[in-house]
Amino acid sequence: MDDRTDPAISGFNKVLYVSVRPAGGLLSPGQITQIAQTSPGAYWYLGGEANVESQDGLPGAEYAPVFYYYATEIKRVDPTAHLMSASVLNWDFTCRRVRVGVPEDHGCSWDTSGREWVTDFRTAYLAKYGQEPPVEVWPLDAYPLDWVHLPTVNHQVVIDQVVGMREYLDSIPDQAGKPIWITEVSLHWGFDQYEITPDGLKGAGPYQQQAVLDYLTAIFNWLDANSDAMNIQRWFLYKTYHDLYKPQPGGYAGLTLFDGPNPGASLTPTGQLFRRRVLGLP
Repeated sequence: MDDRTDPAISGFNKVLYVSVRPAGGLLSPGQITQIAQTSPGAYWYLGGEANVESQDGLPGAEYAPVFYYYATEIKRVDPTAHLMSASVLNWDFTCRRVRVGVPEDHGCSWDTSGREWVTDFRTAYLAKYGQEPPVEVWPLDAYPLDWVHLPTVNHQVVIDQVVGMREYLDSIPDQAGKPIWITEVSLHWGFDQYEITPDGLKGAGPYQQQAVLDYLTAIFNWLDANSDAMNIQRWFLYKTYHDLYKPQPGGYAGLTLFDGPNPGASLTPTGQLFRRRVLGLP
């Protein structure tokens, strides 16, 4: 998924990512007009992981007027545009909880669930504007964020997040059945150990390639079997290239589809699996 606000290439759908970080300010009506006229019918992805302070980090109640502004301005210029809410990182599973109200330490500190964020967003929007937010696509990033059990390959966590969001939306008449996009699905750590270095976390021991392949296969199989019934329209694997053996300040050593950053790089075993599934090959 190309989620920048660059113009769309003719003949291709476009996802236009707009950060809602408070420090970044809002796009002006003029900027929105220019982008919308260049990419008519685009999907506007209005914020990423807004329930995570280190990402877009905007509470749901504060996001409500931001979404209203963008929805109003975008549809004024392009009625064919599609509105995506800000994505949330996981639905119930945080670094501190398996489900809302069920504590379990997963070795990190983030603790605002997607369910809580979406509920706050909806509640504030209803109170201020008298209707449900006109979200056309609900995005979700799904990860087994568990630094206690490595590698982070518990596929059931990912499935549970998607099911939880689907059940929640379907319990609300004005949101029931609306599409879900999994804007990121991946894992954070493909090793069964890590070392703490001055430059960040570094994988220790061999990369657990087969565990990663099994994890992805289980998720892909579940999505193939359930996406139509649950209206999961799209899912995007994160990420294309990453040096898994370099110390990571952000704590990512999950997967990479290519073995290098330059054109002509070879597919890794993970990349080969992804290619086969995309093409429908055995």
